[in-house]
Amino acid sequence: MQKLRRDRYENQYRFTVQRSETLAKIGKYTVTVTDECGNESVYEFEILKAKKPVNIGLIIAFVVSMMIAVGAATFLIIKKKHEG
Repeated sequence: MQKLRRDRYENQYRFTVQRSETLAKIGKYTVTVTDECGNESVYEFEILKAKKPVNIGLIIAFVVSMMIAVGAATFLIIKKKHEG
């Protein structure tokens, strides 16, 4: 198995990173991977905005409450038409 050195440059500061490290912070990155023979691969990228998790429970509660509101409004309209 090859030994690799992984360097990350964040805002022009050098960090050595672990194989399992995840880069998720907003910013510009340059990742340099060097094997034991000195071969290098350089990857540059930018993370613009971190994803926010979607709250499925909140979406379901909103949809259900809207269905109840529409159902109640329909019931009241029909009831008022039959009385009048």
